[in-house]
Amino acid sequence: MYPILFKIGDLTIYSYGFILAIDLLVSLYLVIRYSKYFRIDSEIAFKIFIINIIFLIIGGKIGYIFSHFTDYYKNNLIEFLINLPFDFIYAGLAIQGAIIFSVISLAFLSKYYRLNFWVLLDNITLVALFSIFIGRIGCLLAGCCYGKACHCEYGIYLHGAIRYPTQLVESILSLIAFIFLYFYFNKLKNNNVLIENKGKISALFFIFYGLIRFFVEFYREEPTLLLGFTLGQLVALSMLLFGIFIFFIKKN
Repeated sequence: MYPILFKIGDLTIYSYGFILAIDLLVSLYLVIRYSKYFRIDSEIAFKIFIINIIFLIIGGKIGYIFSHFTDYYKNNLIEFLINLPFDFIYAGLAIQGAIIFSVISLAFLSKYYRLNFWVLLDNITLVALFSIFIGRIGCLLAGCCYGKACHCEYGIYLHGAIRYPTQLVESILSLIAFIFLYFYFNKLKNNNVLIENKGKISALFFIFYGLIRFFVEFYREEPTLLLGFTLGQLVALSMLLFGIFIFFIKKN
């Protein structure tokens, strides 16, 4: 765990913020680079990306607050409401909330810029898995999103115990899923049927990441919420079913 990369005088460079900055820059580059294949103007793609990131961060923070609600405020709703503005400022990011708010913002942005929603969503979700691959490296360095304590040889030492390397597992699985998704995108692009198959890339993203997150959650240090499943697993299952539904609707 390396939460601080280095210091220059009084300036402290934190590993999570540094990796997040790289993540955003790489994602922006890829979204703009692939936008031409989705017939989206690069300048509009840039504007949409910036606005979408704002909503993504807001959604991530809200998701983080509510995912930790039972940890701090289960029996005190009034205290939760009082502390909500302060919690929002200092809260981390929960990727499920970020994805939900991102999709909602893209729905409005597609209307504003007169773009097909599914085409725009495909452009963003094509890059999303690679973004998660980079982002989870930041989580690993910061020591957040850690796994349960274990006695496995491949575990990592975090917070006073040897734990499952859930950040690294999710990062690697996301990269593998991105490679599969990219080859599918490339196949559609080379056959000149990318626009005709709009929505399928988005559907596959929800399927892939839903499966990844549902699996990883079994090894994460998270409280169960319903039927032995964590909140992350319930959201991941919803994403998986949504992706399957959309893919078959678009296919037929």
